[in-house]
Amino acid sequence: MPVDTSSIDNAQSAFSPSEISARIHNIRELIWRRRPILGDIMRRHGSDWLYDYARDFMDINKIPRLSARQPQLIGVARELLAARLGDTVADGVAEQLAHFPLVSTADHHSPIQHPFWVNSNIISSLPYADWKQEHLKYLITFSFAAVSLNNSSGYPRGVLFHGKANGEGPMLRFPIMPDREKMATVYSAKNILASPKRSPRPVSRPRLRILTTGCGKIFFIRTKTNQPRSPRARRRI
Repeated sequence: MPVDTSSIDNAQSAFSPSEISARIHNIRELIWRRRPILGDIMRRHGSDWLYDYARDFMDINKIPRLSARQPQLIGVARELLAARLGDTVADGVAEQLAHFPLVSTADHHSPIQHPFWVNSNIISSLPYADWKQEHLKYLITFSFAAVSLNNSSGYPRGVLFHGKANGEGPMLRFPIMPDREKMATVYSAKNILASPKRSPRPVSRPRLRILTTGCGKIFFIRTKTNQPRSPRARRRI
């Protein structure tokens, strides 16, 4: 069936190449006006190759005010890693941070499954290909955890995957955390492996309580949970 492209041709002929370029320039300036840091980066590095731009990540400017607490941060990171990945990895990361204090904070805390974070991690690792540094072994990421479990940019609540064969289907979500907690922030979410605390179930069946008095008399009192005791329930022996 033939496709009518007359409207497309008319739209293309409505603007000359110079007019299209001017419109793109205006849109770009409007974006940079709202995002001045992005505009500054694009003006300084917009013509750089991505690999050359990524190599600038390795140019670390130390901040004396923050360096004073660097051992404390490294100690906390090492402790957390040792409990999860073992002492070998923890010691390697601690040594790398001491000699090369470079981390990525781009990721939202979630399984590394969304293109946002996969791409950023690939870009951050580009300089590792030919960088000769003895202590540079790990790509360290301090992920941002002040997002909801249902956040779309990563889906911390579960796993994202494409349906059908070869990923040709729509994006699907497989939740792991319960629905009632989907709006909770990641850093305050409950441990999924922890057993939920349940209040004890009330005993509804009748039971007997034994009371003694100072004169040696014993009373059996028939009671029910959450019900007031009735004097008629007492039976003297």
